[in-house]
Amino acid sequence: MAIDGKKVNRLLKMTDYGSWFTGFSPRKPTQIHFDERLLDMSICTQEWFGNLLGKHQKLKDTDDTYILKGFKKHNVRNN
Repeated sequence: MAIDGKKVNRLLKMTDYGSWFTGFSPRKPTQIHFDERLLDMSICTQEWFGNLLGKHQKLKDTDDTYILKGFKKHNVRNN
């Protein structure tokens, strides 16, 4: 975890599911070739999210990829 002034960067946790879902739900369809395709959010249950976090953890454990989320410091209870 990295704390920089008013921001906190850390790995996602299961308790982040609600804010993650809210943030991804209003995504618009792709507009340029760099955009990712529109994600069908109906499959994104808490169980699905847990599996995603497991994949992120495996990438971290193999020192392959680190996927961090930025939070406003005042919104994070347990930095």
